[in-house]
Amino acid sequence: RYEEDVIYTYTGKILISINPFKDLNLFTDENINKYKNNSKNLEPHLYQIADAAYKNLLKFNKNQTILVSGESGAGKTYSTRCIIKYLTNLSKNKSDIENMVVQSNPILESFGNAKTLRNDNSSRFGKFIKIQIQNYSIIGCNIETYLLEKIRLIQQENDERNFHIFYQLLNSKIKTKYFLKNFEDYNFLNNRYIKCCDVDDKEDFDKLMTAFEIMGFKQDIVDKILSIVSSILHLGNIIITDDGNITDTEELLHVSNLLDISKNILIESMSYRFIKTSDEIIKIKLDKENTIKSRNSLAMKLYDNTFKFIVNFINENLKCGCESFIGILDIFGFESFDNNFFEQFCINYTNESLQEQFNNYIFKLEQKEYEMEGIDWSHITFPDNKGCLDLIEGRGGILKILDEECKLSRGTDKGFTNKLFKKHETNDYLKKNKKYASERFIISHYAGNVEYNTDGFRSKNLDHVSETILELLNSIYITQSDMEVSSRINAKSLAIQFKNQLHILMESIEDTSPYYIRCIKPNDKNVCELFDRIRVNQQIKYSGVLSAIKVSRAGYPIRFLKNDFTKRYNIIKKFYLDESLFLKENME
Repeated sequence: RYEEDVIYTYTGKILISINPFKDLNLFTDENINKYKNNSKNLEPHLYQIADAAYKNLLKFNKNQTILVSGESGAGKTYSTRCIIKYLTNLSKNKSDIENMVVQSNPILESFGNAKTLRNDNSSRFGKFIKIQIQNYSIIGCNIETYLLEKIRLIQQENDERNFHIFYQLLNSKIKTKYFLKNFEDYNFLNNRYIKCCDVDDKEDFDKLMTAFEIMGFKQDIVDKILSIVSSILHLGNIIITDDGNITDTEELLHVSNLLDISKNILIESMSYRFIKTSDEIIKIKLDKENTIKSRNSLAMKLYDNTFKFIVNFINENLKCGCESFIGILDIFGFESFDNNFFEQFCINYTNESLQEQFNNYIFKLEQKEYEMEGIDWSHITFPDNKGCLDLIEGRGGILKILDEECKLSRGTDKGFTNKLFKKHETNDYLKKNKKYASERFIISHYAGNVEYNTDGFRSKNLDHVSETILELLNSIYITQSDMEVSSRINAKSLAIQFKNQLHILMESIEDTSPYYIRCIKPNDKNVCELFDRIRVNQQIKYSGVLSAIKVSRAGYPIRFLKNDFTKRYNIIKKFYLDESLFLKENME
């Protein structure tokens, strides 16, 4: 099918989509009209999924969810974009809302997407988009985001890029307004420009400005956002001496001007720690390593909160009181690299949770089918990953142990790893690398074993910045109520926050009728007409498709409608009767 440019196929209820890495004219207005008028009798297409979700929402008055998953470069973001475009075309009473829903995409992609080794336009966050529909029309939208990859701000792999917005801004005509120079001048961009084959930074910046205008961002707010983005680049160039002092340079002055904060406050917030006692405030000078960490924390928190502000602003402009929606979940696929850290752990935890939901739903569909046919179902079992989830999120699981280690003033990554093995010594889902027993652990996920390096687990999970920086952040944002950062005393760890978010997401999906699109990347070179069977097989396994097939194979995988069966095999019945008559006559 792939060699014939047929990129969509069904496995049961799952639509498998293979990225062709070329334009096949599958998403034209003509195709939209074809699927709007006759979706069921056409070739498999994601428009069929969108069409079914729209019609079933209106027919059964039950919310729908389309789950789009796959690894970086498999086509998730593009598929999500096409689904939204199709749904806006189905909307009966056209208004500005449809255009605003579409225009939210270039904004989110500018601030949340980046070039990785696997994909030129990779979403570095997960999103759940609720398209709210009433009386056959889109009347609103709500976007929930998950796990923005903040660490990308301060470090990228060789040949990877920071978030697109930095390159768009440096390619624009207005960069001098924010004291910006050339790509090679900025440490947070690895001091060079990396071009993307599928991304035009100049054109995308113009699209971003248009999208801001359509979404209702006033010019002063856009200016503030771009000032904060620019200040991050300048922060990366601040000179920190061996004794931890911050040198008074032009870059420091730029940060001060862009954030509208005095240089002295800026320096103190990054190079000192303050301890409050009952009688006084003790000022402690940080060494070079901790001053760099403080500077990086400020940069990441600035960007993270600006991203949240943008999402909140979009939601405010698109909100409505409608409870009826089609949800589109565009989220990172299962990941397994040579080195896997806290980010991969959170991503794979997400996929493990989604896999449990997927298993339960497919199993329920099978059960319903058997009950309708009056077939005994009791002997059939299905793949169950609850044991793995219990290891991660259970009462004494990995998240709990990590959270407890983070509360200790002298807690360490090695301390966390050792406590994990002590607690779960006999757990079949947890394995040990004997050579790195106190630095790594292995989880047996549904998709296979993944080894995690615990270096940085504790600091990334804490996600804390100093009280001084918190006060600094709260003084510079556009809308105080939207941007206010909670104190570190009340803040929950990142993993616990994410666990709570994930449970809410799962509950939301459980209350809907789900559809599954599994995006597959045919090769790692991102080129057309190259089908790497090994990589495709890995992704089929990671996406849970094999688990669905196991459920089907456990019972009676081949099904026919009675009339179809009779039509197909009637010749055998006739032959059997003729043969029986022949034998009877000869025996007599």
